[in-house]
This record gives sequence, structure tokens and C-alpha cells, in this order.
Amino acid sequence: FWLFQIFYKLVLCLNKLSFLTFYLRVFPNRIFRIICWITIALVLASTFGFVIATIFQCLPVRASWYKHIPKKCVQNAPFRWSWAGYNTAMDIWVCLMPLPVLAQLQLDRIRKIGVILVFCMGLFVCVTSIIRMWAMEKSTTTTDPTWGSFDALLWSAIEASTGIICACLPFLKHPIQKVLPGLFGSL
Repeated sequence: FWLFQIFYKLVLCLNKLSFLTFYLRVFPNRIFRIICWITIALVLASTFGFVIATIFQCLPVRASWYKHIPKKCVQNAPFRWSWAGYNTAMDIWVCLMPLPVLAQLQLDRIRKIGVILVFCMGLFVCVTSIIRMWAMEKSTTTTDPTWGSFDALLWSAIEASTGIICACLPFLKHPIQKVLPGLFGSL
């Protein structure tokens, strides 16, 4: 459970960085690129902080998995809620960032709608993040974090998986083009 928390945070960080570096590759707008770099720095710094806090949530560290030894731990619920709130807010921010730039693209209506729809698929990650927060309610009050966190862990895995899938969608242009010719022709 302890390792899952660490790797979960790292996977979500990499998902966000995948989107942000893709934006840097695709969009030449100087101001947008600066915003991307600032967001990348924020994602890296905050993930580093949350991962370090997760590793040292109990002192000694092994008290995170050996419950019978004397320990001093952070309060579980506020720590999890702070990560969940930060993560959901950043998911929404990263998802909505390119919409103003996309709206300015010189494409015919069908292609513009297609491109915006591909980028909006990232909103599904935001929805899973919100559902995970709902499922997390039970896990913050349980005395057995492994069993009591099942729903939250399940939605965490779904969130991470959909993030990976959505980060790959823009690179599926050619297979999509074969199925739906003309939808992404000029991009």
C-alpha cells in the first residue's frame, strides 16, 4: 500500500508531464509555452514534495507497513485530501490549458471539432479523479488501509490508466486517419 501511494503520485506526475511536453512540441505560441514551463515546474516541485511527504508520512519509515512499532505519523485524511485536491485541480488546469490556443487554429469546422474532442478526452481523467475523491471518503476513516481503501485504490488505478491512454491519443492520428479520413488531415 505504501509503495502504491508513491508510484501512483509518480505516474500521475508523468501523465501531466506527457501532456505538457506534447503541448510544448505542438504549440509555438510564446506565452503559452511559458505557461507550460511554469506548469511543468509546479508539477515537478509539488510531486517531489508529496512523494517525500508520502515516504516519510510515518517515522520511522517502516512504521508505514509495520503497525505494531512505536511511531509518529501525519494525519492520514488531511494528507490524502490535500493530494486529491491538488491533483484534481492540476488535471483540470492541464486539460483546459490548450483550449484557447486550439480555438484559434485555422482549421475547417469539422477538423477543429475533432482536435478539440481529442484534447477534451483528458476531461475523462478529471472525472475519474473526482470519482476517486468520492471513493476516498471511506478510505480516510478506515483502520485497515489496505481493505478499507479498495474503492479508492481501484479508482486510483483507473485514473492513472485513463491518463496514460489520453496522453497517447494525440499520437494515434494516423490510425484514426485510416478509420476516419479527413478528420485530422491538416494536423
